[in-house]
Parts: sequence; structure tokens; C-alpha cells
Amino acid sequence: MKRFFRLAAFLILPLVSVSNSYADSKAALDLKFSSFSYADSSTSEGLNFQAETHLLHKWNSGKLSTGISAGLFLASYPDFNFQIPEAFVSYKLTENSNFSFGRKMPAEGLYVDSEWGLSVLQSSFRMEPLRPEMQGLTGLHYHYKASKFFMYGLFSPFFIPDQTQSLDQNGDSISSDNPWASLPPQFVDLNGSRSVLNYEVENDSLPDLLSKLQFGGSMGFDFDNIRVSAFYYHKPSRQLSYKVEAQGTNEGSEVVVNAQVTPQFLREHLYGLQAKLDWYPNFTTTHGAYGTLINDDDLDQNEDYQTSVNDYFIFSNSLSFRWKKGSLRASHIHFNSREIKNEEQVVIDFNRFIHGSSIKLGGTYKVKAKSKIKADILYDYENQGIALNSGLEYKYDRKLSFWSELQILHDLDSKESSNSIFERFEGLDSIRLGAKFVF
Repeated sequence: MKRFFRLAAFLILPLVSVSNSYADSKAALDLKFSSFSYADSSTSEGLNFQAETHLLHKWNSGKLSTGISAGLFLASYPDFNFQIPEAFVSYKLTENSNFSFGRKMPAEGLYVDSEWGLSVLQSSFRMEPLRPEMQGLTGLHYHYKASKFFMYGLFSPFFIPDQTQSLDQNGDSISSDNPWASLPPQFVDLNGSRSVLNYEVENDSLPDLLSKLQFGGSMGFDFDNIRVSAFYYHKPSRQLSYKVEAQGTNEGSEVVVNAQVTPQFLREHLYGLQAKLDWYPNFTTTHGAYGTLINDDDLDQNEDYQTSVNDYFIFSNSLSFRWKKGSLRASHIHFNSREIKNEEQVVIDFNRFIHGSSIKLGGTYKVKAKSKIKADILYDYENQGIALNSGLEYKYDRKLSFWSELQILHDLDSKESSNSIFERFEGLDSIRLGAKFVF
């Protein structure tokens, strides 16, 4: 508990929200400022701040409608990024169907993305690993829903991947000013000994990287108490993988490995089933089975370099209970994976997902009419780690409210280096405070 005393200093800055609505359009502008201190003072000195702004605008006129949401992110690390979760034009074909073009939240998303933020189908804005913000899919969308049957389709000649922390190449090494960045390893075990890794990154042009065909969709039935669907997508992975060509040289008593790294987005087949069951008015469960198969044409097994990547099969289940003053939720996720790599080659292994097989418990509760608390705890039994997130919101009146958040990561693995998110980011516990005013 000693490290939490370093969290005593922080600055309160306001969260301001301005919104306006009309008969055929809605607009909102959010400005968020928060200040926080990390428990590990060696990670970032003094106070840190984040500033975010989000714009939302929707317009509807008969058969034609548009929508856009965008955001800017600025932090003291420093880090600057922007996101566009949605920007689309939609045309209503019939009472039961519509076409949309642009970046849009899918009409039929995946529970594993909304519950766990894994970016299996949708990309995410992930400046901090445990605070993902889901983004829309880019392309041509078709949605049909009538009576008990529904169908959704997507087609696009390009895609937008996950937005994560920026990386910089400094000489032979790769670094980042963002303490949450997942950096490649500095060493590699070769022939039973540890060797230094020097990097040379070869980047394709951005259009070449993002020019990947994606198509697919889902269909299912929505009955009174059960909703079931099946889906298939042929798409690029939302996360980077790497081709690695490496050569070792002797420098005195040390072996130095020069690694030529080429980022790429592997194409994959995503398929599965999911269901949502309403057992009682306030009790709901969701279930999903999700599989990914890497496209074999993208794996150059006979070349000098080798791709390190995994095929995954994911099972997820959740149950939620709601009542007048709050809600409770329990979720479970399990991964089965097949790692594709050649053991004779030097392989740099990057984890695709933030955590492994896990259990998550959480809930919200209204203490009084003006205050609400929330908390969730994630236990990753595969990587032996715990993540706790909790928060408090107090509404002073209809216009003014205050909030606070606490985040704690703890590594339970006794090994010297487990290379999990909990071992790498254990010192990044934080407290945040803010305020919100609605005009």
C-alpha cells in the first residue's frame, strides 16, 4: 500500500458538456480535462493531464440521415491523437431496410467487443489498454429487420485498424513517450543465451497497409426472449503483426541480432455464433463462440523471415441483473489459440489481446438520489493478474456533477518476467478527478 501515498497530489479540472437538440437533428460537444498521478513515480514525473473533446451531430430528414462523432486526445506524456468513431450517410430503402456509407457502428455487433473491448470485429481507440473506445466499421453497410428476422452486411476495399500509442524509432531501438505503450522486446533468447535486438523498421506506404478488402455480415432471429445470430467476415486483423528477418553477429562476448521488421495486417476469417436470452424482465445472459483463421496466403513459411501470430477460438458468457438502484454483472472469457511460427527462426511475439482467459465482476449502485458508485474487477487466471476499476459520481444539481476514478493493476505471477500486461504496467495505478457542467 506504500506506493499509493504517491497518489496524494492531483489537480481538479472540469469536464464541460454543451449540448443542443432540435426536432430533426441533435448536436453535442463534450470537453473533458482530468489530472492524475501514477503510483510509480519513475514512470512519469509529477502530475499528468489528459484533455479530450468529443463532437456528436446527427441529422434526419425523411429517408436521408447523417451522423458524425469525432474526438481529440491530448496528454502530457506527450501524445496527440484524434478519433472518428462515426461519419456516415444513410438512406432508408424501405420501412425495414437501409443502406449506409461511411464509418458506422455495426447494426449487429459482437458481444465480445462490447463486453471485453477486444477489437475482434470493430477497431478501438486504445490510448490506455484497459480503457478502449469502440469505433465504427468503414464501408458500405446494409441492414434489414422485419418481424423476427434480421440481417446485416458490410463491404469495403479498405479498413482502419486499432489506434494505439505512437512508437518512435531511435537508432536501433523502438521507444514511446506514452507509458502505456507495448514495446517490442530488447532481447531475444537464441541458442540458449540472451542476445541484444537491434531494429530496423521497413514501413509500407499507409495506402498499401490499409488497402485490404473486407466483407461479411450476420443474420439471425429475434424472438420474444431470445436473440440468436451467426456471422462471417473476411477482414484484416485490427492489430498489427510483424514479419521479421534476423541475422546474428558476434560483437566480442555478446551476440547482437539485427532484426528487419515489416509491419502488416494479416487477413483472417472471422466466424461464430452468439445468443442473448432474457430469462426474466431484469435478468439477461449473453453467450458467444468466435473463431479466427489466418489467411494462409499471408504466411510466407518458406522465406527467411517468419510471422508470429495466433489463430484464436474464443468463448464468452455473461449474466446481468438489474434493479431500481443498480445492476450486477458477471462475465467469463476463454481463449484457445494455435500459434503459427517456426521454432528455428527468431520470432518476436506480440500479444494480440490485452488479457488472456479471464473472469470479470462488476456493478453500479445508487447510494442516494444524487450519487452513484461503480466498480469492476478482472481476474486473468491465464496470466495471473488483477485489474480493478472503480468510480464515484455525485450530482450536485441538474447541471453540475463531479466524478472520480481509481485504477489498480497487480501482477500475481511470481516469475521474474511474465510479459503480461500486469507485469509490464503494474506501476501505472492512477486516481483521476473531474467535474461536469451541462448548459
